[in-house]
Amino acid sequence: AIHEIKQNGNRYKIEKVTDSSLKQALASLRQSAWNVKELDLSGNPLSQISAADLAPFTKLELLNLSSNVLYETLDLESLSTLRTLDLNNNYVQELLVGPSIETLHAANNNISRVSCSRGQGKKNIYLANNKITMLRDLDEGCRSRVQYLDLKLNEIDTVNFAELAASSDTLEHLNLQYNFIYDVKGQVVFAKLKTLDLSSNKLAFMGPEFQSAAGVTWISLRNNKLVLIEKALRFSQNLEHFDLRGNGFHCGTLRDFFSKNQRVQTVAKQTVKKLTGQNEEECTVPTLGHYGAYCCEDLPAPFADRLIALGHHHHHH
Repeated sequence: AIHEIKQNGNRYKIEKVTDSSLKQALASLRQSAWNVKELDLSGNPLSQISAADLAPFTKLELLNLSSNVLYETLDLESLSTLRTLDLNNNYVQELLVGPSIETLHAANNNISRVSCSRGQGKKNIYLANNKITMLRDLDEGCRSRVQYLDLKLNEIDTVNFAELAASSDTLEHLNLQYNFIYDVKGQVVFAKLKTLDLSSNKLAFMGPEFQSAAGVTWISLRNNKLVLIEKALRFSQNLEHFDLRGNGFHCGTLRDFFSKNQRVQTVAKQTVKKLTGQNEEECTVPTLGHYGAYCCEDLPAPFADRLIALGHHHHHH
């Protein structure tokens, strides 16, 4: 079938285009290239596209390449006016974008590296369900001035907040759920951070690094392996959601933490009530007790001390 082009103002959609007909389809837009601000190539069987193919579109701001079969490296770095890129549902492994990018949707790919030219604008980056193994898989440009960073369902095992220092004044939402995170390092004051989601990971210790999230209104570390909380942690008066269900706390650590954070304890109870309709979470192991809204056990002191020592050792080396 021959490709079809639909136009609506400065938005153009190309349907039924293949690798072999793409150049021809884009060439047929040459006359109106100056008018193309949005180009939609979604839902085609394209396996490759190059920035050179799109060079004539000097005002291009939005490019939709979602639901194609693009793979390996996609280099769109030279598209200097591109603000929004939708790459969801492809097979891309490495991505390079230009200096004007503001919104990047690239969920459900095989991405293990992203490179962003340094730009002035704030960025929203959605990379759920990819192959990112650490924050540094996003280069410095991608880690600067980020407002929304979604890395859920990736392969990250260690997080260093210091690697997001260039976003300390902009970062509002950080989603790291469903990774393999067992260690969090580094402290940064995230001035605007509102939500932090580290649920469904492997953290055993909520350490001093979490002071980086002191200002959040919403935090979840549900379904980790948390045993201990740093009792010196303090959270904002504006905290509204504090979800630590599905962990294996030492009762003493909860007692110490909540005795210094009465307001957080109240919010924790409200959160559990709101999510489950009950005053306290249901424990997976029936023998567990509760402290506040959360399941916990009284660990033998030497074991708890050993964990604490391990936690501290971990942090100072």
